[in-house]
Amino acid sequence: MNILFDSLSLLPFVRFAFTDCQQQKIKNQEIIIALSLLLFIKLIHNSTKLITMQLIFSSLIYLIILSSVILFESLTKRYLLGGGDLKLIGLAFFAYDFQLTLLAICLGCILAIIHSLRNQQRKTAIPLALYLLLGIIISLLFKHFYPILQDLSL
Repeated sequence: MNILFDSLSLLPFVRFAFTDCQQQKIKNQEIIIALSLLLFIKLIHNSTKLITMQLIFSSLIYLIILSSVILFESLTKRYLLGGGDLKLIGLAFFAYDFQLTLLAICLGCILAIIHSLRNQQRKTAIPLALYLLLGIIISLLFKHFYPILQDLSL
């Protein structure tokens, strides 16, 4: 995927970050619209076989993460992630490749932890969509511009 398609795939995540910060809720209708948009973007330059494989793979990862979160929450009796955040992570695995999404999730979680440590006295929910968006942006910058920096160091 080139920079244009990656940028277009980023648009739904910008919307989710805004709604998560404002309403602390990610609606199922918006997830479906975003999935439709991502399918359209992928159909432009990928084969249907590849898109089907990516959809199955991202669904499996979503189910693994969902069961892990449910198991953790039932064992510890602590709230971990909302359903919208889990759907957003699954959508990110569909939108981008596995390594980029893992890096984005790690960076987003680090940024969310830093935010929560700075605001320890407030007990509000952390808008994970915002930090996932920042993680995706940083990961995309590494993906598209790090090889250029690597070539300049020769």
